[in-house]
Amino acid sequence: MAVKLPRQGGQMNFDVKTDKVDDGTYVISLAGEAAAAIDDQQFNELKDLVTKQGQKIEKQDQRIEQLEKNHAQDGQVHVQTSCPVIGQGSHTTLAQVAAHALGIDPDSIVVEQTDTAVVGPGTGSFMSRGSVTAATSVFRAATLLRELQAENGELDVTVSYDPPQAAHPYATHMCMVEVDAETGEAKILRYVVAEDCGVLINPMIVEGQVTGGGAQGAGAALMEEVAYGGDGQLLSSTFVDYLVPSVGETPEVEIAHLVTPSTVHELGTKGAGEGGTIGSTPAIANAVADALSLADLTLPLTPDRLTALRNDA
Repeated sequence: MAVKLPRQGGQMNFDVKTDKVDDGTYVISLAGEAAAAIDDQQFNELKDLVTKQGQKIEKQDQRIEQLEKNHAQDGQVHVQTSCPVIGQGSHTTLAQVAAHALGIDPDSIVVEQTDTAVVGPGTGSFMSRGSVTAATSVFRAATLLRELQAENGELDVTVSYDPPQAAHPYATHMCMVEVDAETGEAKILRYVVAEDCGVLINPMIVEGQVTGGGAQGAGAALMEEVAYGGDGQLLSSTFVDYLVPSVGETPEVEIAHLVTPSTVHELGTKGAGEGGTIGSTPAIANAVADALSLADLTLPLTPDRLTALRNDA
């Protein structure tokens, strides 16, 4: 049906399509010259007009809610993803990918994540999925949106992507340590990582993940331990007893990037997190073992444990 709303200087023209869902509710979809500029008041006026024509519409239906978000009067593109953000900077990278595909500034992109009311189910952000599955989905959706907008003014696009295989990163870690002969304290003097995570969407975020992987490795190799007493009582139930690296214990990581584009998908990206985390613990432990000429070590290599090992050697 065609619907017109009054506005200053004329009318707002909409083409309205109604779809009946299982519970008898009607859901409206908008098209036309003013569909992208509708605000909350105008949406309610439109809903009232359609309702008067005999259509039952309930705003709490999730598709109505999604329509309101996607047609927000903020002049921005809203990207809704089922890939959760767990501190790896996905909001920034997904906005960059969408902006690149659409030819607009990343500041014009709003990333909305894991809202189950409006976004379908996803697998998660583990196993290199953020820069591979999520980024590729966003790139394809933004590219399709740009094409459809040019053709018929389409405003909403949904794309799912399930890669045929994983696109893991590769990395080599080198570590130089110094062990105090009296106290048994191991100090990291230099740490270097050469990583290949394919095409870099945001080098700063990638380097942050690699540095974070180095911090995790330092904790696992030198500090972190779930300890129990002889009676089975947990002795490391708080961060007073369970030690994690602070800024002082986190190594300054030197990073070299090797860029070998992935052939799994068109972006050429790979994961980033694994390259930093997997190699760091054995690199640090092996450096300590080499410094003390030891072959049999038990992690973490705390000062008291290293001192005992030296005394037993």
